[in-house]
Amino acid sequence: MTTVEILGAPFSNYVRSALMALEEKGVPYTVTPSRAHAPEVNAIHPLGKIPCLKHGDFTLFESAAIATYIDRAFEGPALFPAEPQAAARCMQWVSLLNSSLVPAFQAFAMCHFFPMTADGEPCPDTIAASLPKTRDHLQLLGRVLGESGYFVGGSFTYADIAALPMLDYLKDLPETGTIIAEIPALGAYLAKHSARKSFEATKPPAMAELMATTKAMAREMMQKRVA
Repeated sequence: MTTVEILGAPFSNYVRSALMALEEKGVPYTVTPSRAHAPEVNAIHPLGKIPCLKHGDFTLFESAAIATYIDRAFEGPALFPAEPQAAARCMQWVSLLNSSLVPAFQAFAMCHFFPMTADGEPCPDTIAASLPKTRDHLQLLGRVLGESGYFVGGSFTYADIAALPMLDYLKDLPETGTIIAEIPALGAYLAKHSARKSFEATKPPAMAELMATTKAMAREMMQKRVA
């Protein structure tokens, strides 16, 4: 059978969500390292975003759509509940995560990973401006996850997969790491699910290596702006 191919940068939280979905289902796959807007990505995604999926002649974009395909095309543990209300609840959280919560988290994380400053270091004012919304969203997740440690009932679903990669980054950044440590339910959630095989198998490069890579990309983008 044709192997699933994922196109994207390994450090992207959305790419990692797609890879975690494949790991949870036990589906063999390959990763083609690709940046957003690379020719091979533009050929699939109309806006040049990652991840993209190729499976034989079939192509697909958007992480939630990719997870849906993986869940329905392959045997293995269900990523989306079958029961109608639980399925709707799962998609409710996936939608909120991908449309509001994760983008806010990304905006904060970008201050560290892609500082876009003259000296290449994070701007304290930019961090301070983005931190209140980030804190509010993390506290919201702490309240939601406090009862069962899952987004939907007592089961691991794609809603958890959509949240975990970004939370994994935030716990290692100084300001958000402190906030997460102050929210016991969120810290317990991360500790519990970081032991999953799918989480371990898809971990991005170490933080120091990742920071060096993304800051180099930021310098490259700034040079292009000047040019």
